[in-house]
Amino acid sequence: MMRLNWKLAAVILLAVALRCVNLGSTPVWMWDEGCTLNYTTNLLRGEVRFFAYKYHFIPHPPLQFMLLAPLVELLGASILTVRVFSVMCSIVGLILSYLIVRDVLGEGYGIVAAASYAVFPEMVFWNRLGYANNLLGVMALASIYCLQNYLKTDDRRYYWGGLALTGLMPIVEYTGVAFILAFAVVVYWHRPKDALKSLVFSSAPLAFFTAMMLATQAEGFVKDFLNYFGLYPLSVLVLAVLAPVFVKWSDRARSFVESVYVGVDVGLPAEFGVYMLLGLAAIVPLNWDFLVTSRVPSAIFLMSLNGLLFIEDKSFKRTVLPYFTFYLMLLMGLNRSDHMVIPLHYVMGLGMPFLFKKAVESLRGRRKLALVAVVPLALTLYMDVEAFALGGLAPSPVEGFRDMAYFVNQNTRYDDLVITFTYLGHQVDAESSMFSQVLAYNGYGFSYWKRAYGRDEFVLDLTPDNIDYMIVPHGLFDEFEDGGGSGFTDQFNNWQTVYELRTTHRREPGMLSEVIGLLGGSAKSEQHYVVLENPGR
Repeated sequence: MMRLNWKLAAVILLAVALRCVNLGSTPVWMWDEGCTLNYTTNLLRGEVRFFAYKYHFIPHPPLQFMLLAPLVELLGASILTVRVFSVMCSIVGLILSYLIVRDVLGEGYGIVAAASYAVFPEMVFWNRLGYANNLLGVMALASIYCLQNYLKTDDRRYYWGGLALTGLMPIVEYTGVAFILAFAVVVYWHRPKDALKSLVFSSAPLAFFTAMMLATQAEGFVKDFLNYFGLYPLSVLVLAVLAPVFVKWSDRARSFVESVYVGVDVGLPAEFGVYMLLGLAAIVPLNWDFLVTSRVPSAIFLMSLNGLLFIEDKSFKRTVLPYFTFYLMLLMGLNRSDHMVIPLHYVMGLGMPFLFKKAVESLRGRRKLALVAVVPLALTLYMDVEAFALGGLAPSPVEGFRDMAYFVNQNTRYDDLVITFTYLGHQVDAESSMFSQVLAYNGYGFSYWKRAYGRDEFVLDLTPDNIDYMIVPHGLFDEFEDGGGSGFTDQFNNWQTVYELRTTHRREPGMLSEVIGLLGGSAKSEQHYVVLENPGR
């Protein structure tokens, strides 16, 4: 027992190392991280205002900001602090994955679950970013753990704990409502008399939050809800109807897969052959394009997805699959494949040890050959280190941003108005507000100016005549003109570029760069930012 605990400790240290090396800069800072930091620092001042937005309490689920605030108070207001919180969530998720699988398959496969979680490339990537979805993911695993123990022991404390966790999920992200439905369905399948109560009680926190916001800030709440989720209520209805059907269909899918395996004869058990075939994805170099778009899923992604079909414990399968399929249906309904996928990885990761177990057992005593099963894990670990520790992924130009902020601070007073990126807001001393947000496309960063903002939505007057300096990516206004926004960009035709920041990150020539090129990715990333000055000020 003690030896296995040391194995778990070693896996935890590995997971921490993969997630913390270059944490403040790699990958490049993403679009909502600065927003999260701003919400949180404003909360520490006594309000949850989004930059200079006119709503004192921005109508967005606040639990992430409330839990993050003490850490920001302790470590300071920086992107690094926001990311440290995500890493903390991910390590709790790793321990939960170990406990969940250990209770079903035993200690050894619990370690496999923890190890695959530690090196899961998509998980490492998203765990390093300051998104509330990491908190949502770990809460989903905690809810599964409580349900699993409640169904096994009939201990009501686990039931109420799972109920409380599930109810709080939509107060982290609205998408947490998918897990409310999943919890209620699992309870219905195992304890029908508790199903309605589960649905009502777990929906109470979201109902209370909605009622509070409609009573105090109905306009802002509705606008925020529709802006982020569009036809979201319709998506909830779709997933409520389709997810149970999908869960039932998964049994047929597994039967079909197994029938195909039976007909395969290549001198090795087919399960092992399929496992190693999926493991070939472990040689794909990791870069921004693949990790953000999921065009080329990692080996562990593919193994975990297939592993869900190989869960033999019926009670456990009927617990995990609703969490996976309900959330998947929701993402499909919202047409979201960005950071909203993070909780899906947390749940899906539970499948990997089941496929691993099936593959190893199928060798029927060929223990030496069984060692080959760790090759995909080892290759994945190498790719993780190359991407996150050795410079494979482009870092943010932290020093360059600091120098740019210093230039602006030297040329402004506090009451000047500077429009900055979300993650530069705390480095610029002048009165400033967020106006542009950063996105990524095909491995390159670009920005967009959210056209839905109106003049009356901000405490400050953000009309161009009132702005002193603006920090934007080079080519931003050209992007607007291509999108038909030339009337807007005309207001800035006579603005002068007074400072520029250029960075180029190129992966070293070699096999990895060649493979990335063959797969359609780019081995080079460029960043070019400018500080524009209003000549009329």
